[in-house]
Amino acid sequence: MKLKSKMIAIMAVVLIVALVGSLSIGCKKAEAAGGVMRIHINQPVSLDPPNCYESEGIQVARQIFDGLFKYDPDTLEAVPELCEKWEVSDDGLVYTFHIKKNVKFHDGSKLTAQDFVYSWTRAVLAETASYLAYHLAAIKGYQACQDGTSTTLEGVKALDDYTLQVTLEYPYADFVSTLGHVVFYPVKQADIEKWGADYTKHVNGTGPFKFVEWVDDQYINLEKFDDYYGDKAMLDKVEYKIIADENTAFLEFKAGNIDYTQIPQGKIKATEEDPDLKDNVIPALPYNKTNGDKCSLPNHEYMIGDFSTISKYQQTLDDLLVHVSYMQS
Repeated sequence: MKLKSKMIAIMAVVLIVALVGSLSIGCKKAEAAGGVMRIHINQPVSLDPPNCYESEGIQVARQIFDGLFKYDPDTLEAVPELCEKWEVSDDGLVYTFHIKKNVKFHDGSKLTAQDFVYSWTRAVLAETASYLAYHLAAIKGYQACQDGTSTTLEGVKALDDYTLQVTLEYPYADFVSTLGHVVFYPVKQADIEKWGADYTKHVNGTGPFKFVEWVDDQYINLEKFDDYYGDKAMLDKVEYKIIADENTAFLEFKAGNIDYTQIPQGKIKATEEDPDLKDNVIPALPYNKTNGDKCSLPNHEYMIGDFSTISKYQQTLDDLLVHVSYMQS
């Protein structure tokens, strides 16, 4: 099946999420730099881009990694991120991407076009067995890599350090729209060779936050990357608190131990009617921007899920729901 059919399925998932929806709770923090945000998540499967296919891992990976493109939180359209500019051949088969210079991985090494060649090839190799590999199916050489008859993704080449050329098997007008997906995020070959399957606990990206530590079923900690090429993160750290039970997480929120969590289904009505909590409830529906002002619960200040304070994406946590639904499909 060609990718166009896949994209139709993806948008169907987004529509379903829009119809179902959910509620989350939080409170917007003052637009002052510094501080820590503590977010409730469940245990992720992986933070390694080709194996990052569920919402918990995706929301963490998006702070650690960047791609050629990102998704606009309001429109879901792909907009340039690591890509400075690009051209498409008249026949629609050859894409040339010019990569931003002076972008660094968190270990200080420079990002080059070869990092994309390696990362995209790795994502489609049979030995990687990535659930997300089909997003690259339009690229020339994809099937040979999937079959195990080739270890080279023929259609992806580095013309120089900052020019990436991609040749497709067939014209695919939505190709650029797929490039904001996590599976396209660049990783360093040296890191994969060093850590192998343990790379997910040693991820090294180019995003606004760098990985610090992941303790299974307890937490994942990130800290601000001071040498980030784009707008610097406003927070110093992000702490993802891994709590399996949503009722426990909700109690932790009420106790002031986390800053964002989902309201358990059985407690939504009571929370909306609680005078101390009702102003902090937001509907987690796609395309529903939350414009909440600074607010607080007794003796504590909370975030309403405004990601402008933790990353360059300038999106609210309710917008993240539709982004994750789009990316994990």
